[in-house]
Amino acid sequence: MTTPSGEYGLGLEDADHYLIARPRGTLATTYTRSIPFYVAQDEIPGTAPLTLTYPAVAGYIVGPSGDLITESVSVWLADDTGDRVADMDSVNGWYALGGLFDGSYSLHTDGVAELNLFPAQERWVDVDEESQYLITGTQFITLQLTTPQLAVWVLDPNGEIITGNVHLGSDDEDVGMSERAGSEPAYFGGFHTGTVLYLEALPMPGDIPTLANSSIVSVTVEADLLPITLTLNYPNVVGRVVAPDGYPLPAGDEPVAWMNAENMCDCGVDIAAYTNDDGDFGLWLPLGMDYSLTAEPSDFLAYTYTHSLAHPITLTGTTVPSLTEVGDMRLTYPRVKGMVMGPHGGFEGCAYVWLEDEYGDVADMDKYCAADDWMYMLGGVEAGDYWLVAQDVAGEYYPSSPIFIHVEPDSQYDPGSTQVINIRLMDEAGISGYVVDCRSDARIPGAFVVAHDDEWMHVRWDQTDDEGEFHISGVISGMTYLVEAYPPYDGDYVQSAPVAVVPVTRGVRLEMCQAVTNVVGIVHDQQGNPVPDSWAAIWNDDYWEEAIADEEGQFAFRNMPTGDFTLQVGPPWDSQGWLAAPAISVTVPTSSSLVDVGVITLPLALKQVTGHVYYAGTTNGVSNAEVYADRIDAPGFAVTQVEMDGSFVLSLSEGEWYLSAEPMDAEPIGDKSSDNSDWFFPGPPVHITFQEPATVTEVISNVVLEVVTADSVIEGQILCPGEAGPTSCAGIIAPDDIWVEADDGMYNGVTP
Repeated sequence: MTTPSGEYGLGLEDADHYLIARPRGTLATTYTRSIPFYVAQDEIPGTAPLTLTYPAVAGYIVGPSGDLITESVSVWLADDTGDRVADMDSVNGWYALGGLFDGSYSLHTDGVAELNLFPAQERWVDVDEESQYLITGTQFITLQLTTPQLAVWVLDPNGEIITGNVHLGSDDEDVGMSERAGSEPAYFGGFHTGTVLYLEALPMPGDIPTLANSSIVSVTVEADLLPITLTLNYPNVVGRVVAPDGYPLPAGDEPVAWMNAENMCDCGVDIAAYTNDDGDFGLWLPLGMDYSLTAEPSDFLAYTYTHSLAHPITLTGTTVPSLTEVGDMRLTYPRVKGMVMGPHGGFEGCAYVWLEDEYGDVADMDKYCAADDWMYMLGGVEAGDYWLVAQDVAGEYYPSSPIFIHVEPDSQYDPGSTQVINIRLMDEAGISGYVVDCRSDARIPGAFVVAHDDEWMHVRWDQTDDEGEFHISGVISGMTYLVEAYPPYDGDYVQSAPVAVVPVTRGVRLEMCQAVTNVVGIVHDQQGNPVPDSWAAIWNDDYWEEAIADEEGQFAFRNMPTGDFTLQVGPPWDSQGWLAAPAISVTVPTSSSLVDVGVITLPLALKQVTGHVYYAGTTNGVSNAEVYADRIDAPGFAVTQVEMDGSFVLSLSEGEWYLSAEPMDAEPIGDKSSDNSDWFFPGPPVHITFQEPATVTEVISNVVLEVVTADSVIEGQILCPGEAGPTSCAGIIAPDDIWVEADDGMYNGVTP
């Protein structure tokens, strides 16, 4: 906790730490945690200023009909590895998450079991670290919980309802769920309509190996509840999972292992079967396909063994074959294990560790987290030569230099053959340099730089930063690499000539030249004025590119392939009164062709909503607020500022929308230090629907939006975000309103 002047003190162990300040109580309705502040062991004792942030993303939790969900709902943001980076339980239907590094995060919720509500559909949020210090930097997203979309029963081969586990996955979303079905079905929800899902049922351990997995069933999510039955099969492949020495595995409170049949489909749900307590398994596999079977140890054995070698199997024909017995599937001892170290010793984060074969393919991978794992463990690979590599998940350090590993035949069944190798991450890249424009010599940010050998067998890459610099790590010392640059996503350049280097090499200069312009056009409004920042997109089945119009409304596409394309332009994302123009056809006959599509005029929006923003419970207009509109039946977003009397006019397209009002400055009524001070926050969203087609003018009038208040008795703070940078807010926040914690990555030293 802090003092009234915002001071704090922590007694820390001798280790590296991340310090975080967390607001509590009513303070948490305005601010979110500070961005983690790294303190190295050799910097203790020392000072560490911590600045609270405004939420990166905030909003309301509502039900399927738009009503506010006041029950506590878990809300979290996950990074691209699926790890949670920020979470909270909603308070009276409101959530706020912040204190994040730059990046893209997926936004998730849990459901509310007692209301039979399921998670909201996943949303993606792009976070800019600096915007979290501005009150205007918050992204407001209403999360709508869903009703069940799938009801799944499990049947035995005779069609009788039986208890079983239902696994669900998807090939186009990060989805993986498991629920048990019995006399009541397993329910699933929270998916976008039209999402393709794959379901598989597995028998309970007591029914193994008599019964086996069901077929994998593909379903498309609909708006209404979809009933599904999954029928377990009798197995056509059986075997047993044993220890590396061939003896039975020790029994535990869970199945000792599980089987995985790969190469059947790329659908997010493997064909799988758990073993029973004796290690026996039964699989049902569709005929006429090749499979690769592997056995994975269960969690309680995963610190001793690694997965088996792959066992190929082919099931031919189209009728039910005789039972195929694969015999014993032997787990392996780790071929290599150890810890991941920082450049100077200690490491408290998470890292991916993998064995890479001579073709650059990953033969085995493990995720090592210092807080949870004793060691990384890799094994279950065929005899041969591999490279051992580690990469920091957080990106604080550069990947390790690859370490050569040779695997002898049958060595993974010998516990004495395990190598213990502690991998050291790097604080310097093996190849570094910069990319410039071949004519102006200007640095080029966002370029993709690839380092590879002559045969493209060992490949590493990086993207240039804002200064046009790149840093490629994970390269092998002494090996000759060819380094070349490829254009940024939105760049107008062609690939650079390769440069040969041998790590460690610094200051590599790569040059790229401008590409040929192929398609140009201008975006105007109805009065013939250019519309800056309009978007343009051009595409066909094999190509997609986007551009933003300049101050003159001009856009251009460069270095395009030849062929027929579709082109469409639309208004800036925060503009009012326009819609996207109808798509047109464009043909690029040669790589040097220049096609001028001329002036494209944005059509007027024919839908409007008017209304007022009031202080809750009054008819007093809010003069300094913005009205946000989020479309819920299709992509769509709009925002406008209210007039001095709180009135607003918002131009929209057809469909269903949620409207909410956000006060632009959360100024209180009365003295800030008073117990009766009131701060203002967005009120519940309002749902509207335009009934008429897009071509018909339609106005929805007299929509009332409210801003609500929360009493705040807040005095003292560490640092407070502001337009001019972090400032002291002493006297505003009470000593117990902030919790300062230090995490050494081992869940030690968390101190109030």
